[in-house]
Amino acid sequence: YKAKKRLEKYQRTEGTVLGVNSGKNKLSESYTADYVQGIRELAPFADYVVINISSPNTPNLRKLQDKSPLEELLSTAVNQIKQI
Repeated sequence: YKAKKRLEKYQRTEGTVLGVNSGKNKLSESYTADYVQGIRELAPFADYVVINISSPNTPNLRKLQDKSPLEELLSTAVNQIKQI
């Protein structure tokens, strides 16, 4: 992750808030694994995590907005964040 390398070097100043955006890769076969990896790698540096399910450039991403896939994704993401 290029972002992780940048965050490892980033010197935060007092009072700043830092968020990270986790999303699905265009060519990935497992959207859940993409989000979990993003959370695992980047969340330790952040104050909050965004779960991106609305990118017009990522094929089929908006299907995650349906109730069942969204509930599964959010449950998995929350469980991963709790482990950090």
